[in-house]
Order: sequence, then C-alpha cells, then structure tokens
Amino acid sequence: MGIPLFLLVFCFLMQGLPTQSLEIPEAELDALYALRTSLDLASDWSGPLDSWKGLEIKDGHVASINIKNAHGTLPKGISAFTNITTLILGQNRLLGTIPAEIGMLRNLEYLDLHENLFVITKLDFLGQLSRLTYLDLSSLLTDQLPESIPEEWAQLSSLQHLRLVGNKWFSYLPPNVSKKLPLTRLELSGSLITGLLPQALNPVISHLDIHDSFCITSLYESIGALENLTFLDASQMSLTGSIPSTLTLLTRLQYLDLGLNVFSGVIPPLYPFQDLQYLSLGGFPVIGKLPSITTLRNLTYLSLVDLSLSNGISSALGNLDKLRFIDVHGNQITGTLPLLSNLTMLQYLNMASNELTGTLPDLSDFSELSYFNVAKNKLEGTI
Repeated sequence: MGIPLFLLVFCFLMQGLPTQSLEIPEAELDALYALRTSLDLASDWSGPLDSWKGLEIKDGHVASINIKNAHGTLPKGISAFTNITTLILGQNRLLGTIPAEIGMLRNLEYLDLHENLFVITKLDFLGQLSRLTYLDLSSLLTDQLPESIPEEWAQLSSLQHLRLVGNKWFSYLPPNVSKKLPLTRLELSGSLITGLLPQALNPVISHLDIHDSFCITSLYESIGALENLTFLDASQMSLTGSIPSTLTLLTRLQYLDLGLNVFSGVIPPLYPFQDLQYLSLGGFPVIGKLPSITTLRNLTYLSLVDLSLSNGISSALGNLDKLRFIDVHGNQITGTLPLLSNLTMLQYLNMASNELTGTLPDLSDFSELSYFNVAKNKLEGTI
C-alpha cells in the first residue's frame, strides 16, 4: 500500500522547518528565516536548526553565525540576535548597506565583514559594540570618497584586533580614537589611511602591519614608545629619512620588515633584537657597514637585498643555525664566502651579484636546500 497523498504533501511542507529539538525565541527564529531568504541560503539552511551550516545555538539563543558563498543584503531583523557573540560574513557578495541594527548586538565579540560589496554609509553605530574584540572590514569595494574613521569608535573599549587591509573607506585614523583603543594587533596594509602616528597608538600594541600603505611617510622616532611590539611590517611604503635609533628600544621584536623603502643613512645596531626570527632590510642604500648579527641566534629568515653593502659577510652568519632563508643578493659584498656548514636547516640561499671570493661550498651538507644561487661572484670550484 502506497503512502497517502496528504502525508506526502505534509512532509513536503515541513521540509526546511526546524524541529523542536532546539527551541529559540520566536523573534530569533523569524530573523534566521529572513536571513536565509535574503542571502539565498536555502541549500545550506534546511532541516533542523542543528544541521544549518555555520549556525551555533547555545543556551536557547543564536550564539554564532558563519556564512560563506552567500549573496544578497543583510536584513534589519538581524538585531534580534541579542545573545550572538560571533558574526562572520566575510568573503561573500553582500550588497546594500551594513544595517545600523548591528550596533544593537551588544554581546558581539567577533565581527568579520571583509571582502563584500556593501554601499558605504557611516559606521558610527559600531562604536556601540563595547564587547567587540575583533573587527575586520578589509577589502570592501566602494566608489565613494573615503572618510575619517568615526569618533564613536573610541568607545570600543574591548577591541584588540582591527583589520582594515586594502581598505578604501577610511582616509584618516583620528589620534583620539587610536590612542583609546586597547589594540594589540592593527593591520592597515594596502589601505588609504594617512596620518598614523606611533605616539597616537596605545602602547599595548604588539602587532603592527602597515606595509604597502600610505599611513606614514617616515619612520618616526616615537616608534620606540611601542615597546611591546613583536611584529612590525613597514615595507613597500617608500619611507624616507633615516631608520630611527629608537628602533633599538623594541627589544621584543620577532618580525621586522623595512624592505623596499627609500631610507638613507646607517642601519641601527641589531644586537638588542635577540628574539628576532624574521629580518628584511632590502632595497635602499646604506652608509657604513652592516651591524653585527652575532646575537640574532633565533633568526630563521634573513633578507638584505640591494643595500649596497660593501663590507664582507660576518663569519657569525655560519653560527645562526636556525636560518632557513638567506638572501643577500645585489650588494657589493666583498671578502670570502663564510662557512655555512652548520646551517643544516637551510632551504634558500641567494648570494648572487656580489664580489665574493673563495671556493663554492659542498652542497651535500644541506639536505633541506631547494634554492641555491651564487652567480656573478668570483667564486671558484664546481657544484
């Protein structure tokens, strides 16, 4: 005997409706359906709530939403998620405005809206999210003229990580905002933001990435006030002037990239950076000799490209046994090739276009080596 027609119709109508195994307030349920319709999520959001992709229910409320590959507009009913802590909508094709109702999500801690197609409106309402610790508005496409970051953002008293990578929305980060934000991580690479002053940043910051941006035109002496920095990338910015001596106050640095700038003068001493693992200083002429690298025993990556160095490579290089990457090509380095046999983890070695003399090394010592270039030197022997 076949299944009655009325039962088939009933099952069809019930498809996509949540079961009662997870009960949430009606307002939140309505908001979920509005979001499903607006972002065309029927294929991912069907059946019982606990099977909806990227949706987390906790203690009878929507706690987290993580949506990928969606398109459409965000409904204003999103304000119903009063207990939500995580909202991840990055890398979608979301259109329209970012609804001001997001500012009503007072328990929100993590907000990711990067790589979408929103129409720009004022984002002062984000300043109401006092529990927000992470905010990502990177790579948002817009044809509108950039504006200053809203003064209201100074009220983001919990914000630790701010990403505005490739951002064309904002032209200026007001000092009275940046100083108040308790940021430990700030990423502005590829952005149009100008006028960033180190002294206008909260000194608790440990990670500062401003490469390929217009944030500053020179590396100010006040950089030394950011004594908690472990990561500093200010490469590809056409920075002028000298590298400030106060850089040596950043003794906690593990990553330092100042490459592809237009610095002049001498390189400050490197001995204070005993925790340094990554060092890149390429692309600008240097006066004098390269400072000693003897104390950089934790270094794994070393790039000193096109610095017009004239002194020889210190024999201490061979004692930095954690090195995996060495690139010192395009200099005027003279002297003999240092003994590198202790660098058993070395994967990349480029010393081309220098004035090095001596004998080519025995590459059998380097089992991890995948790239080797010492062309355009005065070395003897065969490989």
